[in-house]
Amino acid sequence: MNGVVIQEEEVNRGLLYQQQRMLATTGQVIRPEMMTEARKMVLENLIDRELLYQQSRKKGISIKDAEVNEQLDRLKKQYPNEQAFKDSMAEDHLTEDTVKSGSR
Repeated sequence: MNGVVIQEEEVNRGLLYQQQRMLATTGQVIRPEMMTEARKMVLENLIDRELLYQQSRKKGISIKDAEVNEQLDRLKKQYPNEQAFKDSMAEDHLTEDTVKSGSR
């Protein structure tokens, strides 16, 4: 969309997140017959996020690196130590760079 490709990995990561969230909140998993619809919803969400990002860039809206690092530090403080944070990130197939960039 507008020259930006949404990678299959991003869709898979979003779907994994939705599956984990549903399991944590309802104790249930996404049923196989609902997987296509769930995947579509994740893709639509990624498209919406990308369009918002592109619109913000057009309007000159940007976030300073210091603000991003501050938010990342807050996130890290929710874990008992750095390794627990990294392990959690790895479980979700994330890196600090993907979190900092908003999966861009």
